Amino acid sequence: MDLRLAVAECCTETGCQVAWLDGGESFAADYAALMVSYNVRIEPGQLVVVSLSTTPPQMVYRVDAIEVAWESGRPTLLRDGNPVDAGDVAAECFPIVRELYARIEAPKGTNWIDVSSLSFNALLLLERVQLSWLPGWLPESELAVALRANPAVAWFMRHKCPELAGWLDDVMAMEASAAPGPDEVRQAELAILQTLNDLLTYALNPAAYDAQPFLRWDDQELLSLIDFAGKTVIDIGSGTGRLAFVAAREGAKAVYAVEPVANLRDYIRARAGELGLANVYAVDGLITDLPFSGDFADVTVGGHVFGDHREEELVELLRVTRPGGMVILCPANADKDNDRHSFLGDHGFAWSRFEEPGEGTMRKYWRVA
Repeated sequence: MDLRLAVAECCTETGCQVAWLDGGESFAADYAALMVSYNVRIEPGQLVVVSLSTTPPQMVYRVDAIEVAWESGRPTLLRDGNPVDAGDVAAECFPIVRELYARIEAPKGTNWIDVSSLSFNALLLLERVQLSWLPGWLPESELAVALRANPAVAWFMRHKCPELAGWLDDVMAMEASAAPGPDEVRQAELAILQTLNDLLTYALNPAAYDAQPFLRWDDQELLSLIDFAGKTVIDIGSGTGRLAFVAAREGAKAVYAVEPVANLRDYIRARAGELGLANVYAVDGLITDLPFSGDFADVTVGGHVFGDHREEELVELLRVTRPGGMVILCPANADKDNDRHSFLGDHGFAWSRFEEPGEGTMRKYWRVA
């Protein structure tokens, strides 16, 4: 997605007249379908993310944490009353937008578990990093209803992930037409639970994720690229250990399965024990913040994990991989010539196509560090 920051000037039911931060003539931008479906509206003076990947341009995200002040006809961005650089705001929110729309476009992950009998308190199992993804993802009118009926969950979200405070304030301030009854509250809860089906699967039933058909692609797609025997391997965003266990079975000296979700780390450890793989170690970490020294691994792998912070992620992948080692992203992209594909190609990655069961053609990428 080609994204830029803009300020809304005047708005209608279908969109707004917006202006770039660096000046120039204002132009019309429509509401993206996702914003319409979740009843997200923009007020004049609000900072928005505009996608230029569509014609006409579309507003795809409302940046609630930032205020826009005007001085001598020029906008100044403020966070909690303090000036903030537009580049820093873009670096913070553009990956969130891309992650959000990637999840919306992905056909998988919507019905891994039945949420109809879940308590709304299941949200108390979410990790801080997962909570940070929620603004712009959840339907806010339903969230407001659900949080008013579940103040403990609202308190948890606010204190587990303090950067959500401003967004939560706005959500909780939304006007209710009338006091909702029990049925309406439950419908709102279910709307949130279903939207978070994948995250709740990780927290409650990782085996349901591990059983998904799209994980059953041919191991040779990975093994044709590298001989894991005797090597130190890092698996980024390991999930339930799909890549880690391939490397471990092929005789890797040690495989470090990096996974930020605690319940998934527990699952990896349990599965490694069941499979008799004593060379697998599940550790906490993110693709942008790996808990290893430089040149630590002979091979660094990751599947369905690269792309939210491309520059930062690539620097970290190369930092922990020894010179002459291999970085493999399998899979890393749908079969599209998109921004992610161009970025990887520009940074020396070779690629090829393969079939992911139930999902169709995907792309894998690899390069020498």
